[in-house]
Amino acid sequence: MRSIIIIWCLLHISFSSIFTQSREELRKEQDSIYKSNITKTRLNGKYIPKDIEDAFKELDQLSPPKELMKVKLADENLIAKKLHFGLGRWMSYNWNFELGSRFSHYLTINMNLIYTDDMIDFMLRVYHRYLNKKPLDAKNLGESYQKKRDDAYAAELKLKYGIDSIVKKK
Repeated sequence: MRSIIIIWCLLHISFSSIFTQSREELRKEQDSIYKSNITKTRLNGKYIPKDIEDAFKELDQLSPPKELMKVKLADENLIAKKLHFGLGRWMSYNWNFELGSRFSHYLTINMNLIYTDDMIDFMLRVYHRYLNKKPLDAKNLGESYQKKRDDAYAAELKLKYGIDSIVKKK
């Protein structure tokens, strides 16, 4: 029995090393998919907005007026929390936030948003502001996510390594 387990392990290791891609190959493949996705107006049959205003038009068109009124009347923080895994997940999936799209690329370049959850939260908040005809303040909101991520990273470094500050290269 023991010899069978050893043989199985050796076969598994040898086959897995033959059929796996290196990290570099995987990165190149993901980069090429991303570069292709950010140029397309449609992915998986779904229209991809080019910017925030285009996303608003798309959400307005796809949403029933009754539901839009509920979103409009609710508190922004509540909307961001309650719709994260509903409308937010729909945006992430259909607008391809994780693998890249022209809209996720727009959010990364123009709003400095890197993480999918930040993109979702950002869009829910600015859409709520748009519906209520409030100033979007998109740039400042985008910067707040970056600051939050930087602060969390600094806290993690301090906790893990006792490092108080990070020196960034210019």
